[in-house]
Amino acid sequence: MANLLFNGHYFLSGLFALLFVFLFKKTIIYSVLKYQVQGFIWFMAINSVAILIGYLLNLNVFKTYFFGGTRFGFQGLLLYHSEAGYLYFIAICVAYFLYRKKKDVIIGSILVLLIVCSFLIGTKKASLLTLIFLSYFFIDNIKLLKQKITYYFLAGILLSIFLFRHVIQDVFYKQFSLFNRVYLEEGFFTSLTSYRNVLLQNYFIPYIEENWGILNYIFGGPKFANIRVELELFDLILFFGLIGVVAYVSFFKNLCTSSTKYSNFIIFSLIFASLFSGNLLTSVNTIVIMIISILFINYDNELSLQK
Repeated sequence: MANLLFNGHYFLSGLFALLFVFLFKKTIIYSVLKYQVQGFIWFMAINSVAILIGYLLNLNVFKTYFFGGTRFGFQGLLLYHSEAGYLYFIAICVAYFLYRKKKDVIIGSILVLLIVCSFLIGTKKASLLTLIFLSYFFIDNIKLLKQKITYYFLAGILLSIFLFRHVIQDVFYKQFSLFNRVYLEEGFFTSLTSYRNVLLQNYFIPYIEENWGILNYIFGGPKFANIRVELELFDLILFFGLIGVVAYVSFFKNLCTSSTKYSNFIIFSLIFASLFSGNLLTSVNTIVIMIISILFINYDNELSLQK
């Protein structure tokens, strides 16, 4: 019964993205999209304040792993740490889009706040996605390196690092001590995937080889809750089979075809991170916010080109 309920939850959550786009795209109103995106950014700003308070006062209620253990991390008001990295990456990208469009001090401050707090979440996924964004930010602004304001900006970053070096050292040690221990004992890939590659090798592959037939490869198999490894591609194959892979490839292909380069950067970054951690396609919150944010960016660019 427990497996049946878990499979039903995964099935409904997994199909939600496809159904949401099919229904929602027919009723798009730009002003509503803008309102929704702004509400999301402000909520994430409030959540970031909660993260800072949680970190400074060491409050369990705001911790990422509040259920016990010694792992470091604070996610504020968010419910699931598996979603936190995705949501912060989307929020950072949208905030940067808004700031690039209109150099607003408030949005710029929120952007910095989001970036700082993404490293306090304590998950490798959140840190990886933020580093991907910072790489994009550097490439996108490399043409400004010859301007004086860039040197002032870099000087400000260096000064901030110096002033808050003890906090940075504390966060770095707490967040990466476990990663470093696993890296020394098991290797880089095991530390990156948090032993998911071991589960893949020891449970997933043997189960497939011993129990699956041709129909399973096409449509998936029943024992999903026991065998899933939380690596998005393999979970997708395990539950939906190759049919599911084709469906989602088509979904993202259609989404990317109608998107701007910046939107495609967001989409591909999320997919890349999900390959090492999972919980993207079945996170209703993440999928809904991703689609709304992508559609907002696309429509805003279209309106800008029409002016």
